[in-house]
Amino acid sequence: LLAWEPGKEEDVSMVTVRPNFQDSVHVGYVTGLKKFTEYFTSVLCFTTPGDGPRSPPKALKTHEDTPGAVGHLSFTEILDTSLKVSWSEPNEKNGVLT
Repeated sequence: LLAWEPGKEEDVSMVTVRPNFQDSVHVGYVTGLKKFTEYFTSVLCFTTPGDGPRSPPKALKTHEDTPGAVGHLSFTEILDTSLKVSWSEPNEKNGVLT
């Protein structure tokens, strides 16, 4: 199994899936992917003499998740019963912020 971000073909995550002789389903997991990020995936088979051709790339996007820490947080206009809270968007949004 191969996975890479568009424009970063040289940084391919590769996972070797061991054969499953019980049935025709082979399962593998590519770990370490970024959240809410587009990737291309492809598969290939190999034998002792070498690798076979890759399948045509398929585009996908990983799932959303909770956002990272906010970039900047400040408290101003502090009064007895209120205050103003300001923050900037997190560097790692990991999805659509609402």
